[in-house]
Amino acid sequence: MYEDNGVLTTGEVATRLGVGRRRVQALIQGGRLKAHRAEPAELAFLLEAQRIRSVPAAGLLLIYALDLGAVVDRPSGYPKGRPRKTNDGSNDGR
Repeated sequence: MYEDNGVLTTGEVATRLGVGRRRVQALIQGGRLKAHRAEPAELAFLLEAQRIRSVPAAGLLLIYALDLGAVVDRPSGYPKGRPRKTNDGSNDGR
């Protein structure tokens, strides 16, 4: 039988971080957040615990809660003193 080892779905991570699921997926794709595809035993556990309603066709990514430290302890917003770029690629002088 599978035992919950502190795994979270992308939706649960998004809620904890206060961001959207797409942002979590971008963090995973960018290598800032580690994730793995759920195995059948993990899927069965999550379905039984009603943490997910169904299994997506592409599979389900799971993140260990311990790995959230890599992204939780980061400052939010755009870095101070770093100029932003405008649509034409030049700096806007902020």
